[in-house]
Amino acid sequence: GEEPPPFPPPAIPANSRRTGGATHLSMAVKGTSKLGRALKKPTGALTIGFEATSSVSSLGATDLDALSLTLRKAKAAAIFADPACIAPISREQAKAKGNFPGPCPVVSLGVASEEDLGKAGGDGAQGVVVSVSELGCEAAAGLAQAAEKKGMDAVWEVASKEEAGEAVEAGAKVVLVSAAIGDAAGIREAIPKSVVAVVSVKSMQQGAQEVDQAQSLKASGYNSVVLADACVGDKEDEPYAKWAVDALLSKQSKEFKITGMTGHVNGHYGTGTFEKSQAEVVWERMA
Repeated sequence: GEEPPPFPPPAIPANSRRTGGATHLSMAVKGTSKLGRALKKPTGALTIGFEATSSVSSLGATDLDALSLTLRKAKAAAIFADPACIAPISREQAKAKGNFPGPCPVVSLGVASEEDLGKAGGDGAQGVVVSVSELGCEAAAGLAQAAEKKGMDAVWEVASKEEAGEAVEAGAKVVLVSAAIGDAAGIREAIPKSVVAVVSVKSMQQGAQEVDQAQSLKASGYNSVVLADACVGDKEDEPYAKWAVDALLSKQSKEFKITGMTGHVNGHYGTGTFEKSQAEVVWERMA
């Protein structure tokens, strides 16, 4: 007999409507939101997003553009931004259209009404966070549907297994959980594999605990980590973003923690590696 065609069929675009072998592919892609695809890698590798707080909006245009560019070059999967800084970040990201890396999706935090939704869309957000805890599932679902009609993806923020179950039942494609809740790993069990699971982890923790936390939550099945309060409009935003991506994605981060010092002294890793020893990283902002 003939060899079955490889999957996915290479010559057929993902959104193909042709029948036959490509049908399933088309359905699979349809079931995932565009934002979901940015946050969940087919390889299973962790993706990293950054939160930009309202104080980022007080930066001058040049500094804000520089930060937005740094996040893109650091291969941030998404920027979860306070409504105050959606417009300038979206404008800068749009400049990368057609380039590599392309624009980072910008997701608006703090969306609680149709009015917020309209503003987020007008400012260029590709996604919005709707909180099941704050709004209740029904109101969150209403906003999520309204967002999708405007071409934006909804990220459902949940704080318990029950809320996660409700969100999934209501059609959530991307679910966000805060690690501050304490049972993030347990909540992950209530989210099916087909739904993108994102966990928010506090940035700049003592002893770089966010690295261990992120790796342990990835092991629980989370696809993406968002570093909360990572960008606050100070001089450490950019260095932290670069460091965090490197530390969270480096397969050697565990080794660096133990052998960063020895490696540096013995010259095994070349110069500059000592800075990568996470236990040694201290940010002024933490002081």
